[in-house]
Amino acid sequence: MGNSPIEEYRATADWPYHISSGGIVFRVRDAALEILVLYRNEPDGKHYHLPKGTLHHDETLEDCARREVAEESGATAEIIGYLGALQQEYTWKGLFHDQTKHYFAMEFREMVREHDDEHDGTEWQSLDIARENLAKTEPNKQEFLILDRLEKFLQLTK
Repeated sequence: MGNSPIEEYRATADWPYHISSGGIVFRVRDAALEILVLYRNEPDGKHYHLPKGTLHHDETLEDCARREVAEESGATAEIIGYLGALQQEYTWKGLFHDQTKHYFAMEFREMVREHDDEHDGTEWQSLDIARENLAKTEPNKQEFLILDRLEKFLQLTK
Protein backbone atom coordinates (compact mmCIF):
# COMPACT_ATOMS: atom_id res chain seq x y z
CA MET A 1 0.00 0.00 0.00
CA GLY A 2 2.52 2.58 -1.13
CA ASN A 3 1.29 5.49 0.99
CA SER A 4 0.08 3.57 4.08
CA PRO A 5 0.32 5.19 7.51
CA ILE A 6 3.19 3.91 9.62
CA GLU A 7 2.14 4.76 13.15
CA GLU A 8 -1.56 5.58 13.08
CA TYR A 9 -4.88 4.66 11.53
CA ARG A 10 -5.12 7.68 9.22
CA ALA A 11 -6.62 7.75 5.74
CA THR A 12 -4.15 7.95 2.87
CA ALA A 13 -4.43 8.28 -0.91
CA ASP A 14 -4.35 4.46 -1.12
CA TRP A 15 -6.49 3.56 1.90
CA PRO A 16 -9.51 5.64 3.01
CA TYR A 17 -10.11 4.17 6.48
CA HIS A 18 -9.50 6.40 9.48
CA ILE A 19 -10.09 5.59 13.16
CA SER A 20 -10.41 8.27 15.83
CA SER A 21 -11.19 8.20 19.53
CA GLY A 22 -12.17 10.89 21.99
CA GLY A 23 -14.59 11.78 24.68
CA ILE A 24 -17.15 13.98 26.27
CA VAL A 25 -15.52 15.48 29.32
CA PHE A 26 -18.16 16.45 31.87
CA ARG A 27 -18.48 17.71 35.41
CA VAL A 28 -21.31 18.58 37.76
CA ARG A 29 -21.05 22.10 39.11
CA ASP A 30 -23.73 23.69 41.32
CA ALA A 31 -25.93 20.64 40.57
CA ALA A 32 -25.71 21.33 36.80
CA LEU A 33 -24.05 19.11 34.20
CA GLU A 34 -21.35 20.91 32.19
CA ILE A 35 -19.55 19.75 29.05
CA LEU A 36 -16.02 20.77 28.05
CA VAL A 37 -16.07 21.78 24.38
CA LEU A 38 -13.32 22.99 22.08
CA TYR A 39 -13.70 25.79 19.59
CA ARG A 40 -12.01 27.30 16.57
CA ASN A 41 -12.53 30.92 15.59
CA GLU A 42 -13.86 30.97 12.02
CA PRO A 43 -14.94 33.96 9.90
CA ASP A 44 -18.60 33.26 10.82
CA GLY A 45 -17.88 32.84 14.55
CA LYS A 46 -16.85 30.02 16.86
CA HIS A 47 -17.10 26.44 15.60
CA TYR A 48 -17.43 23.86 18.37
CA HIS A 49 -15.99 20.34 18.60
CA LEU A 50 -15.47 17.50 21.03
CA PRO A 51 -11.89 16.38 21.72
CA LYS A 52 -10.84 13.42 19.60
CA GLY A 53 -8.00 12.32 17.38
CA THR A 54 -6.39 9.60 15.32
CA LEU A 55 -5.73 6.23 16.92
CA HIS A 56 -2.06 5.15 17.01
CA HIS A 57 -1.22 1.53 16.15
CA ASP A 58 0.16 0.84 19.62
CA GLU A 59 -2.72 2.20 21.73
CA THR A 60 -6.22 1.21 22.75
CA LEU A 61 -9.27 3.33 21.99
CA GLU A 62 -9.31 4.32 25.68
CA ASP A 63 -5.65 5.37 25.65
CA CYS A 64 -6.24 7.43 22.51
CA ALA A 65 -9.27 9.13 24.06
CA ARG A 66 -7.32 10.07 27.21
CA ARG A 67 -4.33 11.30 25.16
CA GLU A 68 -6.42 13.37 22.76
CA VAL A 69 -8.51 14.92 25.54
CA ALA A 70 -5.33 15.94 27.38
CA GLU A 71 -3.64 17.29 24.23
CA GLU A 72 -6.61 19.17 22.81
CA SER A 73 -8.22 20.47 26.01
CA GLY A 74 -5.50 20.35 28.67
CA ALA A 75 -7.79 18.28 30.91
CA THR A 76 -7.42 14.88 32.48
CA ALA A 77 -10.55 12.78 32.84
CA GLU A 78 -11.57 9.29 33.93
CA ILE A 79 -13.39 7.08 31.44
CA ILE A 80 -16.62 5.84 32.96
CA GLY A 81 -18.31 4.35 29.88
CA TYR A 82 -18.35 3.84 26.12
CA LEU A 83 -20.82 5.94 24.11
CA GLY A 84 -20.45 4.22 20.75
CA ALA A 85 -19.15 5.47 17.45
CA LEU A 86 -20.13 7.73 14.59
CA GLN A 87 -19.33 6.92 10.97
CA GLN A 88 -18.64 9.70 8.50
CA GLU A 89 -17.56 9.78 4.87
CA TYR A 90 -16.12 13.01 3.52
CA THR A 91 -13.45 14.48 1.28
CA TRP A 92 -10.86 16.78 2.86
CA LYS A 93 -7.92 18.32 1.01
CA GLY A 94 -8.76 16.12 -1.97
CA LEU A 95 -8.58 12.90 0.04
CA PHE A 96 -11.60 10.62 0.63
CA HIS A 97 -12.05 9.56 4.28
CA ASP A 98 -14.21 6.77 5.69
CA GLN A 99 -13.86 7.69 9.36
CA THR A 100 -15.08 5.90 12.46
CA LYS A 101 -15.02 8.08 15.59
CA HIS A 102 -15.32 6.37 18.99
CA TYR A 103 -16.47 8.34 22.05
CA PHE A 104 -16.26 7.77 25.79
CA ALA A 105 -18.02 9.37 28.75
CA MET A 106 -15.18 10.98 30.68
CA GLU A 107 -15.50 12.52 34.13
CA PHE A 108 -13.33 15.63 34.54
CA ARG A 109 -10.44 15.44 37.02
CA GLU A 110 -8.26 18.52 36.51
CA MET A 111 -6.75 20.95 34.05
CA VAL A 112 -3.10 19.96 33.80
CA ARG A 113 -1.81 22.13 30.97
CA GLU A 114 -2.75 24.52 28.18
CA HIS A 115 -4.61 23.07 25.21
CA ASP A 116 -2.65 22.48 22.00
CA ASP A 117 -2.77 24.89 19.05
CA GLU A 118 -5.25 22.79 17.07
CA HIS A 119 -8.10 24.77 18.67
CA ASP A 120 -8.41 28.37 19.79
CA GLY A 121 -9.91 27.61 23.18
CA THR A 122 -12.11 25.58 25.48
CA GLU A 123 -15.39 26.37 27.20
CA TRP A 124 -17.54 24.72 29.83
CA GLN A 125 -21.15 24.73 28.60
CA SER A 126 -24.42 23.29 29.80
CA LEU A 127 -25.47 20.11 28.01
CA ASP A 128 -28.22 21.97 26.12
CA ILE A 129 -25.96 24.83 25.00
CA ALA A 130 -23.17 22.44 23.98
CA ARG A 131 -25.64 20.35 21.98
CA GLU A 132 -27.04 23.45 20.27
CA ASN A 133 -23.55 24.78 19.44
CA LEU A 134 -22.31 21.45 18.04
CA ALA A 135 -25.46 21.04 15.94
CA LYS A 136 -25.38 24.62 14.66
CA THR A 137 -21.68 25.07 13.88
CA GLU A 138 -20.63 21.56 12.76
CA PRO A 139 -23.83 19.65 11.87
CA ASN A 140 -22.11 17.25 9.46
CA LYS A 141 -19.92 15.85 12.25
CA GLN A 142 -23.08 14.87 14.20
CA GLU A 143 -21.26 15.14 17.53
CA PHE A 144 -24.44 16.52 19.10
CA LEU A 145 -25.79 12.95 18.90
CA ILE A 146 -23.06 11.81 21.28
CA LEU A 147 -24.31 14.34 23.85
CA ASP A 148 -27.72 12.65 23.68
CA ARG A 149 -26.01 9.32 24.36
CA LEU A 150 -24.13 10.82 27.33
CA GLU A 151 -27.36 12.10 28.82
CA LYS A 152 -29.02 8.70 28.47
CA PHE A 153 -25.90 6.91 29.82
CA LEU A 154 -25.78 9.13 32.90
CA GLN A 155 -29.49 8.50 33.56
CA LEU A 156 -28.94 4.73 33.32
CA THR A 157 -25.99 4.78 35.71
CA LYS A 158 -27.63 6.84 38.49
